[in-house]
Amino acid sequence: MEVRDFLYNYTNIFFSEAVNETILVENWEETDFDHRYVEYASILVKIKDECFAPGVTDEKIIETLTHHKDHIVNLFNQKMKENFIDEFNKSGIDNKKADQFMPQNAFYSDRINCNVLKIFREFEESTLK
Repeated sequence: MEVRDFLYNYTNIFFSEAVNETILVENWEETDFDHRYVEYASILVKIKDECFAPGVTDEKIIETLTHHKDHIVNLFNQKMKENFIDEFNKSGIDNKKADQFMPQNAFYSDRINCNVLKIFREFEESTLK
């Protein structure tokens, strides 16, 4: 795979989700995650080295990028579910019920739902208040 193709796939598959994750976590927690932006360069180098190791095929590169993307998506979904449950708990709803009340359209398995904050706020306004 040419480096330009790798950069396109890196951005399209992994980096876009990593940026979405950072921005949405920043907005939820109302804190600054600038340190994550600095880490992006080292992550690029690490993944590039992994993908351009001897004998790695183009298909394996796509698999590797998808694996890293899936990891970011899973971490994000887990973190946001924890945040949602914390909010439910503040309203007196236990963890078991909170899981039942979780908006079903909030999370995707293959990418970060950029509307997750909006979905939760709408749900919160209509249900928790």
